[in-house]
Amino acid sequence: MGARFPFESGRWVTWNFFGVLTWRPRFKIGLPPAAATPLYLRIALIKQCLQNRRMRSLNVLADPTRQRIVEMLATGALPSGEIARRFDVSAPAISQHLKTLRDAKLVRVRAQAQKRFYELDAEGFDELNNWLNRIRSFWTPKLDALEQELRK
Repeated sequence: MGARFPFESGRWVTWNFFGVLTWRPRFKIGLPPAAATPLYLRIALIKQCLQNRRMRSLNVLADPTRQRIVEMLATGALPSGEIARRFDVSAPAISQHLKTLRDAKLVRVRAQAQKRFYELDAEGFDELNNWLNRIRSFWTPKLDALEQELRK
């Protein structure tokens, strides 16, 4: 079970539910082999995709605690102590969440005396929003056309 994808290299790649990629020649299942060069899955390409800033931002925002932090910071800048007091987890755990948000360029920190104030980083969210708008501009006409076809 899993997803199967044909490749020009004459092989099927299967991604099973355990996260394991398996390669099988296509001709074993009745299809003629293709005369193409072998396909190599490069780990570097996967790492590059995972490190993509926009994808990292989405991965960071997948955590419910970080979502709540971003929602709290949407009302204005807050000191780290105040953010930590609003959660039932330890202050070091919240500090790690804030660091992750900061590394993803979704929040920024400014020091004021002995306090650290966190606020949303508009530049990081603008970049994410611009990417989402490009995705929307791709899908909107296609979905509109599908809706028109379904109405017929």
